[in-house]
Amino acid sequence: GAIDQSANAYGLKPTPYAIKVLRTVCLREPNLLPSELAALAESNRQVHAIGVNINQIARRLNESNELASGTTQVMKQAAIDIKKRRDNIAAVLRASIERWA
Repeated sequence: GAIDQSANAYGLKPTPYAIKVLRTVCLREPNLLPSELAALAESNRQVHAIGVNINQIARRLNESNELASGTTQVMKQAAIDIKKRRDNIAAVLRASIERWA
């Protein structure tokens, strides 16, 4: 039936598919597919790497008390990268809610 077809389209069996739909509709919370979880984990890894870079820059600035050449540009690019990652994460979560709802 329709549930079987929809479940197959997402690579799920009917029962887990129905559970995902019900949880999302009732709780209005994201319910991610394995591929989305993997993308989210990769995005989190990249945000972590950006954070490590920012901490290293901050440590060097605290040690030298002066702004190194190019530091401002690096910080601006880091802020852009973090915003892009946050937007990607929000889009994945929104798409998950909308898909199952």
